[in-house]
Amino acid sequence: MASIETLERNYLNNPDRNILFALLTDFADSEDCRMPQDRDLLSSIEEGLAKLNTAHGVYGVGPFLHFHRERRWHDIDKIWMGWERKRGKLAEFNRLLSGDESTSFMQRIGDKRRLAGISLVVTLDADSELAPGGIARLVGILRHPLNRASISQETGFVTNGYGVLQPRPVQVHGGKESLFERLFYPQVETLDRESVEPSIHQDFFDSGLFFGKGIYDATIFERSLEGRIPENSVLSHDKLEGFHARTAYISDVTILETAPVNYLAHRKRMHRWVRGDYQLLPWLWAQVPLADGTKGPTKLNWYDRWRLLCDLIGPASGISTFLLFVATLLGVLPGDIVIWLIVLAVLSSGGFLCHMIHSLTALLTDQRSFGGARKGLASFFSRCGSSVRTARRDFTVWLLGMVFMADSALVNLDAIIRAIYRMNVSRRLLLEWVTATEATKKLAEARAVQYWQQMIRTPVLSLVLVTLVAILNPVAIPFSWPVFLIWFMSPQLAFWLAKHDTT
Repeated sequence: MASIETLERNYLNNPDRNILFALLTDFADSEDCRMPQDRDLLSSIEEGLAKLNTAHGVYGVGPFLHFHRERRWHDIDKIWMGWERKRGKLAEFNRLLSGDESTSFMQRIGDKRRLAGISLVVTLDADSELAPGGIARLVGILRHPLNRASISQETGFVTNGYGVLQPRPVQVHGGKESLFERLFYPQVETLDRESVEPSIHQDFFDSGLFFGKGIYDATIFERSLEGRIPENSVLSHDKLEGFHARTAYISDVTILETAPVNYLAHRKRMHRWVRGDYQLLPWLWAQVPLADGTKGPTKLNWYDRWRLLCDLIGPASGISTFLLFVATLLGVLPGDIVIWLIVLAVLSSGGFLCHMIHSLTALLTDQRSFGGARKGLASFFSRCGSSVRTARRDFTVWLLGMVFMADSALVNLDAIIRAIYRMNVSRRLLLEWVTATEATKKLAEARAVQYWQQMIRTPVLSLVLVTLVAILNPVAIPFSWPVFLIWFMSPQLAFWLAKHDTT
């Protein structure tokens, strides 16, 4: 199993007799409490961990443990599933560390007494790997006297220090590198301590974002979240957990994550993220939902709520740009159509232009480029070449962003509408989630027809819009037909990007 292989790689990256490696698993959602294949799944995990403990342990006793949860009935969705998915697994595991046996873990591999006294937990997904030596460094940072979390006995607020550390996530490619991965998720060239990335959140406000992969103090984590998150409501729970337990961003410790293999996997992930972000709308206000079904004063400060708001603005801005573009071509906006198209092109290229300015500034201010006559000149030209390659890639990504503008807007709009409808009307499928690993398995070898099936709304919308432009604003036909053509052909281009191997 891939998760067992990842567990072993994390052990090899961080071999230490004081570190235990536990696999927390759930069954797949089902209409019945037990399914015929359940026993085979547990047996394969048990066999795999036994091999690992034999290979890396002493007399079959090794650092690898397994905790598997039984399904619980979800009365709203009418399905058997692991209680609260990943959030539930972490919450129940934290209770297990504190000695509470009232959990839904039905199968355990390893002596539970080995968990006694453990308070620090590193949580990773099935496709994530921590860099060599990363655990020891994270433990050292979290346990440093200046970083130790202090929590108010009265309010439960973390007043000083941090309860969570979020390492820097780095996207890597799982197999053959497609052109899509190379453009949208370029791999970093080095993972040494000099390749750090600054964080405005951490540098100016002493606060980071928790992405669900990092280290946390289980005691602080649970105390700060006690009674704060209602059941069947929160998909992007990691953000709320990070805000309540207070997160620090650690830029010189990396977590390797598998990047989406193609555009279909990418858009599916973005849809999940947007749904999760919009389900956090109630946490923007002074009174927020609590676990007991009531409302109470928020623990989030103004900056935490500002970051939640920014996550909502991002998808909405993409939709707004698309609508302005369509309004321009339909002749709804006053003035010259060419001027409007230029303005929209500049606005949509804001990220590309900012990246260009940043790269140029870094190049001119880096003292390594001027460290001596010959050596400094060689370094300068080398960095110039790297900057040109990066700029070329960024420009290509911007162009592809224009190609996929319509589809991205439709995906974001669909996610927003679903989230709001489910929160306020149906209350169903609020925890709908497909892991990145499962999405990759299903979509890695997608054929062209699958791209057209999943993206069919974009070609249909293109045909409708070009018809409307021909009727309402014929003068815009010379400007609009190339745009609508590339939107119409975007499923085929997405398929081509995934299959164009660059290795």
